[in-house]
Amino acid sequence: MDSGRKWQCKLNIAPCFFHGTLQTFKKIRAEMNSSRCSTVLIETRNELAQLAPEWNALLRTSNADSIFLTWEWISSWLETILPDAALMVVAVRDSEQQLIALAPFYRSRLYLFGRISYQCLRILGDSNSGAEYPDIIIKRGMEEAAIPMMAQLYSEHAKKWDWVWLLNIAGWAGALERCTRVFQPSTFTIKKQPYSFSSMPLPNSWEEFILLLPKGRASILRRQNQRASRQHTLEIHHCTQAEDLPSFLTTFFSLHAQRWQDKGQLGSFARRPGMEEFYRDFARKALETGWLAFFSLSLDGIPQAIQYGYIYNNIFHQLQEGYDPEGLPGLGNVLREKVICWCMEQHIREYDFLGVHSPHKVSWGSTERWGWRLFLGRRSLKNLFIRFAGIWPSGRFIKP
Repeated sequence: MDSGRKWQCKLNIAPCFFHGTLQTFKKIRAEMNSSRCSTVLIETRNELAQLAPEWNALLRTSNADSIFLTWEWISSWLETILPDAALMVVAVRDSEQQLIALAPFYRSRLYLFGRISYQCLRILGDSNSGAEYPDIIIKRGMEEAAIPMMAQLYSEHAKKWDWVWLLNIAGWAGALERCTRVFQPSTFTIKKQPYSFSSMPLPNSWEEFILLLPKGRASILRRQNQRASRQHTLEIHHCTQAEDLPSFLTTFFSLHAQRWQDKGQLGSFARRPGMEEFYRDFARKALETGWLAFFSLSLDGIPQAIQYGYIYNNIFHQLQEGYDPEGLPGLGNVLREKVICWCMEQHIREYDFLGVHSPHKVSWGSTERWGWRLFLGRRSLKNLFIRFAGIWPSGRFIKP
């Protein structure tokens, strides 16, 4: 080999050497960090309540930061939806006893063919609440130290659970990777289903926003707005005071029920036990923290449409809405336009419809983004049939 080719070979080897050294160093550092950390399994409400002062502070330092994982959301859910939740929360602390990670799980029973019982791990606050974006909460930069310790603890307590069932995971925040890594040592091959979300970025003004709408949409909105304001006295109300919250909630539940009754269906609050009580409890907390975004539209003093959502991390999350089906057509659109204008005035950067992506949401200029539903089974003989039959907890064969 001539000298030129020898030099080229050295250049090719050098990056590989340094890359390998860097990876080895990262692995050693992660192992050192793990050796200095401690984990604890939390199975009682009293133990969980002790984490309250640290919960949101950790959440804000993580990539899982979402209103659906705040202490306020989870505590309201435990107080109203599932007070007897079988907790299986794992907390990780560093050498200075600072909280660096939380796996906020509880156990729920699933039944195969209505007879065979399974213990399923789910994220606290998920059912009968409207929650999205389940995740494991880890301080940024501490993933390599915390995840192996969580995985080890769940493996040590493997006889307490059979499956992990996570709904509507965000596909853009690393949540899928965190959740699968925690349970990968104990479970079969990953089983997941795609799930669509719908969201739209907000510009600085309504004039800029209408340029993003599909063709003809702006004209329809303008006509609906003009018809309402010309023929009636139109008023938009924003709930900002605690004394106004009860009347807003009464109107909300009534208009929401009317909307779905007009379609011949039961609304969420009629179908899901405890959901109305949860909304009442959490709305109070959200108002106190400045998260609540609750708006109603009245014609001639009579409430006709209402929209309920939250502002968190400068994002408007649209949870529920209602309207009078016998009222003037298009009032729900008029109210949404006013809410979007308010969001832009407040410099809110995104209007999140949450799941599922639909033509109506597209008509507002929303874009589709993808997430996942995850169903992981622990390695055991009991789980083999579900695994090989490809059964999901959709309600046909296996359900709560």
